[in-house]
Amino acid sequence: MTRFERCLSVLENRIPDRVPVVPENYAFCVKHCGYKMKDVRHDGNLLAECLIRTLEDFGYDGVTVDLDNAASAEALGCRVDFSEEDNPAIVSGPAIESLEEVKDLKIPEPYKDGRLHVYIECTRRLAREIGKDAFIYAFFDQGPFSLAAMVRGIENFMLDLAMRENLELIHQLIDFCRQAGEIFGKALIDAGAHVVGIGDALASPDVISPRQYEEFAFPYERRMAENIQKEGGRFGIHICGNVTPILPKLVQTGAVLLDIDYKADLKEVKRICRGKVAVRGPIEPSSVMCFGTQKVVEEKCREAIEILGKNGGFILSSGCDIMKGTPPENMAAMVQAALKYGHYQISERR
Repeated sequence: MTRFERCLSVLENRIPDRVPVVPENYAFCVKHCGYKMKDVRHDGNLLAECLIRTLEDFGYDGVTVDLDNAASAEALGCRVDFSEEDNPAIVSGPAIESLEEVKDLKIPEPYKDGRLHVYIECTRRLAREIGKDAFIYAFFDQGPFSLAAMVRGIENFMLDLAMRENLELIHQLIDFCRQAGEIFGKALIDAGAHVVGIGDALASPDVISPRQYEEFAFPYERRMAENIQKEGGRFGIHICGNVTPILPKLVQTGAVLLDIDYKADLKEVKRICRGKVAVRGPIEPSSVMCFGTQKVVEEKCREAIEILGKNGGFILSSGCDIMKGTPPENMAAMVQAALKYGHYQISERR
């Protein structure tokens, strides 16, 4: 079974030979290869080189194409701070000062605007060099809700939600961000990604209520999933924090892959998602992966495999970005845990 086949079997609700490992670790990869974040911010080929070299050095099953949380917002006109040489770029200012300005926004062209081309160039090289053997999961940056918050300004957007005075314009902005994301996602599908996905962290129950999620995030994630899959792609969602309260709705989006953070109730995740959607995660990237011992990493991975990996449907990973200062030994421990604890019996695979 190739690494790609192993991951694909999970997405298709089949049981592979063992639990695959696909970490979310772009910053770790950049440091592992001797570069700084400033070196890859505008260079998709160099980012791909870092992802490929680290994949082969540690022997896991696939790569995650990511860069920072600012690329889509930047392409829509947000101010972005690049001052930190070895940290990801961050959004430092909104693109619009009032909701009425949504009518003035223009859908970015992925090959021309901002740094969206970096993701595309990276994915294209990955597809060419490893796409027949290893799994490629490419994020097209922020989900509709989170991107809308960045475009409006997070504090302003949350106040808009609380006031509920301009609901039509709020929904118009979120839907605009959905459309922009779908065009970017299609470009990554065309470049060769096996799954394309969004990060919608601001839609987390740690930030907004489940009722707000259902009203302002869920309909746009669901429509995005439908449209991405109409284009022949597979769609994934990453939401940080404890997503347990919104798991049924996340399943209903139609995504084929959900990234689960360490805060979620893993037994509930398995109960709700089993046979309906594959799950990736949930190892804590800071206290476990970065600051924990190899023994701690192995134990947390074993626990996740025993709960989430039973009868398939699970890709072992971090619950969010693995920090650049993570010891290489801990990355190796994650892979070794899958090899040690993640094999399926022949009877299960049948």
